[in-house]
Amino acid sequence: FSNISLDAVKIGKNNNTITTDPAYITSGGGHNNKVRNCLIHDMGCGGVYLAGGDEQSLERGNNIVEHCEIYHISRLQTYTPAVYLEGVGNIARFNYIHDAPHMVIQIMGNDMLVTRNHIENVCTNTNDQAPIYSGRCFNWLGNQITYNLIENIPAGCFAVYMDDGMSGMIIRKNIFKD
Repeated sequence: FSNISLDAVKIGKNNNTITTDPAYITSGGGHNNKVRNCLIHDMGCGGVYLAGGDEQSLERGNNIVEHCEIYHISRLQTYTPAVYLEGVGNIARFNYIHDAPHMVIQIMGNDMLVTRNHIENVCTNTNDQAPIYSGRCFNWLGNQITYNLIENIPAGCFAVYMDDGMSGMIIRKNIFKD
């Protein structure tokens, strides 16, 4: 996928906001969808928007983005990451994500797994940000960020950002390097 003004792949509905709304329930994403072995680049917005699962019952979506290379995204709009996980129980793994102006993985929900990704040279046009970002809801619990390599992030940014009341995140066995 390349040279598209919006996202490359969109599975499910989104609430068009970076904050949580108590009346909102993730829907439309279904279960067991996979985005695999894709090359996504030069996008106006993001790479893969992936919603699934149910935040009220905590039913898992089990949707996966894996083995993708994603770069040169968010060229027209910020807060449009390479992989946007929303809902419950979705996964981003074994991806190579690089050369982006803003965050590249955003988590909004419960029991997400971000593992074994290689992320480099991102957040190049921002500060107070991170390649992996989640925030603004204290009850998004059980998310795990494990075994990722995150490198070459500019000064003023973090590797993982739990913003504004984010809680219960498990961050372990990652490598963060200059």
